[in-house]
Amino acid sequence: MKRIVLYLIAASLFFVSCDGKDKVKYDPYSMDKKKGKSTKEVVEKRKKGFDIPFINENGVRYVMVTMNGVSGVKAIFDTGCSTMSISEMELLSLIKGNTINETDVGVTEVSIADGSTLTIPQVRMNVSLTDTKGQEHSATVEAGVQVNIIADVLIGNSIFSQMGTVITIDDNKGIIHFE
Repeated sequence: MKRIVLYLIAASLFFVSCDGKDKVKYDPYSMDKKKGKSTKEVVEKRKKGFDIPFINENGVRYVMVTMNGVSGVKAIFDTGCSTMSISEMELLSLIKGNTINETDVGVTEVSIADGSTLTIPQVRMNVSLTDTKGQEHSATVEAGVQVNIIADVLIGNSIFSQMGTVITIDDNKGIIHFE
């Protein structure tokens, strides 16, 4: 008896869903009624982002950055890093070059990969990346200062989130695309 009832319910659902009406077909280039633009226009606008060149050394992606006007700084492009990190040497160089004021330097507590926390110096600075067309894209960030004087500069998500919402890495072309 239970089996017959289940078959009847399944059959009625089948007939209800197959009522012969045309299904609404998805059109990716249809009008977005809320914004009055076609999806094609939105897709084209997204393609207008910008590309940052990078070099790959032993599986690590490096980009050239400008920190408070000092250009030519090689930095690791680190999507796993939440902020930015510089070494004491970079901080001293920026102080010596008079590109950082006393009010830009403070302290912060950071969590590291092993779960422990450290209190380290922190500096507020402007960081720029130059795209393949020569245009600069800037972000203002709080960079943690590593005690290790030879530590690499790391740029992370605090910079990326100010430059775009989507990041695509093309290893074949050696570019990082921001949208």
